[in-house]
Amino acid sequence: MNVFLSHLIILSYCLGGIYFQGFSKQTIVSFLLSVTAAAFFYYFQDKKLSRAALSFYAAAIPFFPGFFLFIPLFTIEASRIRFYLVILVFFAENFLSFAQSDIPFFLFLLFGTILALFLEYLTKSYNILAEKYKHMRDDSTERNLLLKARNQTLLENQDYEIHNATLQERNRIAREIHDNVGHMLSRSILMTGALQAINQDDNCSEPLQLLQDTLSQAMDNIRASVHNLHDDSINLQKSIENLIRNFTFCPAHLEYDIQNDVPSTVRYAFISIIKEALTNISKHSNATLVNITLREHPSMYQLIIHDNGKTASTKTFSLDNIEEESNGIGLVNIADRVRLLKGILQISQKNGFQIFVSIPVHLN
Repeated sequence: MNVFLSHLIILSYCLGGIYFQGFSKQTIVSFLLSVTAAAFFYYFQDKKLSRAALSFYAAAIPFFPGFFLFIPLFTIEASRIRFYLVILVFFAENFLSFAQSDIPFFLFLLFGTILALFLEYLTKSYNILAEKYKHMRDDSTERNLLLKARNQTLLENQDYEIHNATLQERNRIAREIHDNVGHMLSRSILMTGALQAINQDDNCSEPLQLLQDTLSQAMDNIRASVHNLHDDSINLQKSIENLIRNFTFCPAHLEYDIQNDVPSTVRYAFISIIKEALTNISKHSNATLVNITLREHPSMYQLIIHDNGKTASTKTFSLDNIEEESNGIGLVNIADRVRLLKGILQISQKNGFQIFVSIPVHLN
């Protein structure tokens, strides 16, 4: 409960005591002084000043009876700073003054004091819960930011590893072409030039020149190919077969039905998703069989990874709720990759564990 609201409730309750005491100038003065004191407590929040003011108020009550009406209001402040002695003084003054002469007003003040203590207890509980919530929210936000940063780092490292393997393969092919085919063509060009130099027959000059030009053009094309080898050196099917070959946890079968060339971004994503899924299976599953299916459709690429492991849950979740439903960072990584490619992800825990991924063709 809000501090201001609790004070307002008790102040309204105190004003109800006018029914017992009647309305007088002393009531107005008491009301103004009490409200001013309550505002003073609320604004300064100083424990020593509050104790001094409450002690003065308790001492002034016998000489200024109008203050009796607002004892519940000051009980809230006394409870807030744990000044329980002055609460006992309030009760004693109330008891000695009205327990014998004015029982209804005595009970009115007693109930108001109890209500004030209860409202202060609710206020403290509310503030404690609100503070805990703020800490939890801040900690949760910080953890989410750290996890996202780590996930991004992991994704970048995975892409780097795949790209590094691509570069190694690219360099190997480049060396093979340069060391073998390039040298052979260079030797052929030199031999053709030598033949042209010693040739005395005009009928052979044109064919030799044509051969020279053809070999030079072939050499230029090879040089262009060596310098422009791209990510096409990665074979998606071979890469997945290597992953399955190194997966020794249980048998894994691959159904590969893709005929056309797959964009490098999709290849990277599929390889990483399969690698992550196989790692999760080996760590967390009791599966005895894994089926991996890749298909190409006119408008999308499709990847399905299914294992027959038994799961206690039967949840099904997608990109929209995977972060709330899943505790595994691996599944969140998979979701991030699919999201980057504007694809569809559905994870089902019915009849085993299945990851369904669909990537649109026209966006890649």
